[in-house]
Parts: sequence; structure tokens; C-alpha cells
Amino acid sequence: MIFNDDASLNNKGFTLIEVMIVVVIIGILAAISIPAYINYIHKARTSSLIIPGVHSIETNISLFASSTGRLPDGVTAGQTADLFDKDADLTYFNWQLCSAIDSSTGACTAAVAGTTAKGYEVIINSPAPKSLLKQLDTKSMSAEMVMASDGKITIWNRRGELADILGLAN
Repeated sequence: MIFNDDASLNNKGFTLIEVMIVVVIIGILAAISIPAYINYIHKARTSSLIIPGVHSIETNISLFASSTGRLPDGVTAGQTADLFDKDADLTYFNWQLCSAIDSSTGACTAAVAGTTAKGYEVIINSPAPKSLLKQLDTKSMSAEMVMASDGKITIWNRRGELADILGLAN
């Protein structure tokens, strides 16, 4: 048998080892990226159930302060609902005004009649065992108003386990 050296030089393609290396690299990338993507999707779905309601409450409290020139005070639950959460979807959480918020723990002291609110607290109450929020059940977030010298709310400082999970903590 005669070997043709020119024919072996014209062989084009990948060896089995090269293909296997590429498959291993793709497998490693998939093993890293797929769990991260699943966590991202879960966080986005969870956030979409909570953040719009929280934003609505913050907006209504800010509008109240702007239009009346004062912060809300401790009022009855019915008045609070009518004033601040009429636009909020409260299916997955409860909330309350706070007269004081502990700076280290984020614990809320509920505002009662005659006390001025300093912020609010949100507590998850997942209604269904198979709900997206079941793992967040009873977790809470507090938000404290930061006021400028002219009396306007400039930012909300959010604390708590729920704020950390949703990426809302500042």
C-alpha cells in the first residue's frame, strides 16, 4: 500500500478530543449560568408581585405629604387604607405606618393616633402554599422617609430581609 502524504495534509476537521473539550466547556458554562438564570427569573416574578404595591404606597404617602404640608399621622386602619393603599395590590402583603423604625434591625413601631409616621413596614402574607411568595412568607421590609430641609421626602431608606432579597435595600 502506498501512502500519499499530500492526502493526509488535506484532511480538514476536528479531532474527537477537540470536540470533547468544546462539549465540556459548554457543559461547565451551562452548569453555572442556568441556576443563575433561574434565580433571576424567580426574583423578577416575585418582585413583580410586591414592588408595584410598595411603590404605590410610597407615592401616595409622598403625595399626601406634598399636598398637606405634613407627614401622615397614626390613623385608623380604614382611613389609612383609603388614603395610601387604594391603588396598591395587597394580595401578597400587609403593611402599616410606623412612628419609629430601629436603625439597626429595621423593626417598626406601629403609628397610633397622635403620632407622626416616619415610614412604613411591609410583611409578606402568602395566601397559597404553592404561591411564588411562599418562601418569603412572614419576611418583612421597613422603609423610612428621609426628609430634606424644605420638608420634601427625598428618599426612602429600606431595610430588612425582604428588602435584601428583592434588591431594594439601600
